[in-house]
Parts: sequence; C-alpha cells; structure tokens
Amino acid sequence: MERKQSLSRIAYLIIAHHQPSHLARLIKQLEHSDDHFFIHVDRKQSIELFQNEVMTTENIHWISDRKSIFWVGIGTVLAEVELLRAAYQYGAFDQYILLSGSDYPIKPPEYIRSFLVQEKRIFIPVQGCIYPTTDRRFSDRFNHYHFINNDFLNPRGKHSNQFFFYQVRKYLNKHPLCRRIPENIHLYQGPTWVGLTHAFVKYLFTEVAIQKLIRFYKFMYCPDEMFLPTLVKTSPYANDLYFDYEKNTDGLNWLGLFYTDWHTPTVILPKTLVEEDFTALKESHIHALFGRKFDEVKSKELLLLVDKHLLK
Repeated sequence: MERKQSLSRIAYLIIAHHQPSHLARLIKQLEHSDDHFFIHVDRKQSIELFQNEVMTTENIHWISDRKSIFWVGIGTVLAEVELLRAAYQYGAFDQYILLSGSDYPIKPPEYIRSFLVQEKRIFIPVQGCIYPTTDRRFSDRFNHYHFINNDFLNPRGKHSNQFFFYQVRKYLNKHPLCRRIPENIHLYQGPTWVGLTHAFVKYLFTEVAIQKLIRFYKFMYCPDEMFLPTLVKTSPYANDLYFDYEKNTDGLNWLGLFYTDWHTPTVILPKTLVEEDFTALKESHIHALFGRKFDEVKSKELLLLVDKHLLK
C-alpha cells in the first residue's frame, strides 16, 4: 500500500465474520474523506459476500492475508496484527480503532471524530493485572496449554463434537499440560476492542518482536484480552492510557469507547442489544462512542432508533 501522511485521520480496523450488510451500514455511518477502513474477514468466510455489500472506494482496504478466527483462540490476535500492520504501513493516523463487524456508532459521527482526534489517547481500559497475582481466577488461561484454535476442539467450531470436546477438556483439567510463565512477566487483562495512538502502533512494529510475542500467546485461552492490554501497560506509553485501573477507581471508563452489557443475567454475554436497550445507549457515558453487540435481525428496531435519534 502507498504510504501517505496527513493530519487528523482515523483508521478503523474491523474484524468481521458475518453480517455483511451490517458491516456496510457501519462503514456508511463512519465514512469521512480523511479516514480509512481496514477490513479483515474471517478466512472461513467468503470475502466476496462482504465486498459485494461494501461500496468500493480508495478509503476501503481489504486484508489479503486473512486468518481463521475461532472463539477464544489466537486468531483474533493474528487478525489484529494484520490490521494494525496494514494501517501503519499505509500512513500515520491519529487513532487506530479496533471494531468488530457487530459494532455500531451510538454518538453522532462528527462527535466521534472530534472526540478521537482531540483526545489522542490510548483507549484500552486495562481492568487488572492477572499475573503474577494472588487472584487465581484467570490462571488457567495462561498456565495451561489450550488447543482451541481449530474447528474440532473449539466448543463453537464448525465440526466440533461436544461430547469429544468435553472429554478432552475433562482429561486436560485432570492432567493439564502446564506451561512455564517467566516470573518477570506481568500479564494484564482488558477488552479486545480498543483505540490506539500512532506513537504506540509505531512502537509495536519497530520495538516489539511481534512473532516471538505471538508464539508466547498462541496456546493461551482468550489471548486477545491480554495481548494489547499487556503490551500497553509494559510499554513506555502506559501513561497515555485514557483509563488505568491502577490510577482510577471511579469505574466510569472501564469499558473504554464502547457501551457493552455484561451484566444482564440468563443471556449469553455480552448481551445482544435490542430495542429495550435504547435508553441505556442514549444515556451512556460521553466516551461510549460505539455499542456492541448488534444483530441485524434481533437489533433491527434498535438500529432504526439509533439512526434516527442518536446519530443526527
């Protein structure tokens, strides 16, 4: 890609695996002549279905080196790296915003641009240090090997056999394949969908041994919730965090740029937002620029309300 320089630009980095028409709707709401969209479509999906929905412009870039993404596997990290690499090689952006294909803006596009360009902060709401720690809730995520980045052993894989999966899981729980984590490493946790500055992205591709780091995270459980939070917290740019749990205790910013419902009981979390969630979106914090997650069928009425009342 041609490398260009400009001021006040945003790179939207989107990981999509379904809902091509919603992806087109998302891009249409955010499009701006100075901003660019870098799109990674799960390798297991037909990219043509997405390209047929999204209008072709010079600001739309499709990632050619696509990765297969499996729930809580390393694929999301690999896709993140490819998206960040493509945007960084294209040119300097004020903000690099990671979105999923199920996200949608809940603030007016002009407000979103103004907020991101003016703040120039790292929007990773780091939630906590999970290693070394006395809280062992997350220890098996990294202390044991997990073989889930495939269609057979992933509980949501296309060819998974639930009985076989749980038998393997039961065996590994009883006879875990332990991995050794260096004592001098601190691992932090936070959301996958974040905002990064150009300075940090440049650091990522000039000072960090990416492939070595990927090998370290490869067999972890849900590594995408540790990869970028750990990198930021252990980098020279930790002070650029918009919210850091070690320095802030009010809890207002813990979900960063997103409104996400992690608290509704009896549903698969995060909750798929529907019409009854409109008031919560309307009253969301000033930094909650996007909502997740939306389903183009289940969230149809809510999306109409958002378009009519929140994005004007």
